[in-house]
Amino acid sequence: AFLAGLFLALAELSRPFVLLLMPFFLLYGFLALKKLPRKVLIAFLVPVILISGGWHLKLLVLNQGQIFWSNHSGFNLYRAWEQVAVIPEPPEEPQTWDRRNQIHSQEHYQNSQAIQGAVLKFMIENPGESLSFMISRLRIFLQPRTAFFEHPELGGVLIQMYRISFKLCLVYWGAQLLLMGFDSLKKPTWHIFSDPQNILLITTTMTIILMAISEKGEEARLVLAVLPFISALPGFVGDGQSNMH
Repeated sequence: AFLAGLFLALAELSRPFVLLLMPFFLLYGFLALKKLPRKVLIAFLVPVILISGGWHLKLLVLNQGQIFWSNHSGFNLYRAWEQVAVIPEPPEEPQTWDRRNQIHSQEHYQNSQAIQGAVLKFMIENPGESLSFMISRLRIFLQPRTAFFEHPELGGVLIQMYRISFKLCLVYWGAQLLLMGFDSLKKPTWHIFSDPQNILLITTTMTIILMAISEKGEEARLVLAVLPFISALPGFVGDGQSNMH
């Protein structure tokens, strides 16, 4: 249990958006360990609280209210949403010796936050257009791409095998999501959060969506992060079928 909490804390600190997935992981951890002695659950939570919680507390106290550890996320969003959202030009920032923006400055973080706010405002005020744009970004992300930005896509037998295998896994993944959706509508239950395969389905889906709508041009690199989860072929486990123990 301690090692599970340790690796969860390290995973949370690997990418900023994983913080948004933590409630699902923590809920699963609680449901998986609640019938065991309390010390097991405490062992699971200690590294999460100390490592993950300690880092975000440091950001909150010493970095002027920062919660997510990246101070550059807004600029990634800008690249993805500049075609549709009205985003104000950020003010001047401190420069490095070679006349680049000093991305570790507080000014850069504030500009990043301003861009995030502008994109969020656009989503709220234009839900239909935002949904359509997000679907188009997902379609590009799930091709999958094999080149950065406007560079031509790679070819060859191995690349074609990669694309075919990826899309076959996507078909299976999508079918399992549909099963989960139908089952949840028919009989809502906390059970879907108590099985590791269901948690993997949920968090992989959220990861794909977050990556697809928060960056543009680097899909070939970002999609590598979800390949292990998709290739694991998680299957929906209905009520009464759980094998988590």
